[in-house]
Amino acid sequence: DAGGWQSDTVVEDMDLSLRCYLKGWNAIYLPHVDNPNELPCTLSSYKTQQFRWLSGPMQILTKSFSNIMRARDISIGRRLNAFWFFMRYILFAAITVGVLAVPPVALWVEDWDWSWPQIYFIVSINFALAVYLYVTPFSIAYLFFSVAIGYFKLWAMISGLLGLEKSKTWKVTQ
Repeated sequence: DAGGWQSDTVVEDMDLSLRCYLKGWNAIYLPHVDNPNELPCTLSSYKTQQFRWLSGPMQILTKSFSNIMRARDISIGRRLNAFWFFMRYILFAAITVGVLAVPPVALWVEDWDWSWPQIYFIVSINFALAVYLYVTPFSIAYLFFSVAIGYFKLWAMISGLLGLEKSKTWKVTQ
């Protein structure tokens, strides 16, 4: 009823889930169900997995944007929820750009003075990142790791939005 399995994205399960959601279907989350071997065993495999997991939702967003807008079987709240699902990716991209922009702005902008606009810029970007990451014992390590590969994740999202050939390649990760 939702259109069946389609292989025009690299995250076809997410695509089918969104189409079911737009038909008004509901799902039940079962937190006790285990899925072994979910984490890739090497950094290279992790990057491959993350590229697929970030470019794929952008493929779905470009493919389904108008479907979300025109969905008749769901309320406006559910439609907004569908958009919010994709906004977390857009927020990640904005925060990544902001975090990566801090050093050049802080160090290389002419006539840098530590006035309130500059301090606000640095504090707001870091606060946004802290809210995004939540506060856990692993937040600092994850922060460094995320910033280190942030440019890579951003490229994956842009690749998916633009429909570049690399974003259409489905590689199995170990």
